Amino acid sequence: YDGLDPFPRSDRVLYVADAQAMTPVPDDAYDSVLCLEVLEHVPDPFRAMGEIGRVLKPGGHLVLSVPHLSRLHDLPHDYYRYTRHGIEQLIKAGGLEMIECRVRGGLMSFLSHQASTIVLGLVWGIPVVRTIAWHLNRWLLVYPAWALDGILDRQGLFALGHTIAARKPVEAGGQ
Repeated sequence: YDGLDPFPRSDRVLYVADAQAMTPVPDDAYDSVLCLEVLEHVPDPFRAMGEIGRVLKPGGHLVLSVPHLSRLHDLPHDYYRYTRHGIEQLIKAGGLEMIECRVRGGLMSFLSHQASTIVLGLVWGIPVVRTIAWHLNRWLLVYPAWALDGILDRQGLFALGHTIAARKPVEAGGQ
């Protein structure tokens, strides 16, 4: 595992660079790239996707996750939310092909998350109460919301986010 981060918080990060300009990373260097909840924080996600396509070997895979419904965070560097159609455009722009795009969560999960944040935030400093609240939160908010999303939003119109598998095509005459 080789990490890339513009502001590393660990000495395990190999590349200190921006996803939009991964200049220290050679072309066709990796069999796989894992990019989780990053692209909403990148001013030019098309440029970042081009860089991901550049560093992937032909036949290499990308596992990507992006938000759709989400509160603002990591301000002022929170720029985008993604639909499946937007993701398809990003994948194409990077010279990749979509293998699969799965919806994560839905409106009920989003609303539940907001309630959870408030409830747990109020008791987080009290160790015993925190543990009890955390377990009650799972059973009374998280699991019911997840189940309701499966019933009420089967088309994924209110997705919390998407998880994507994509692949860099193998050139003609390749393997």
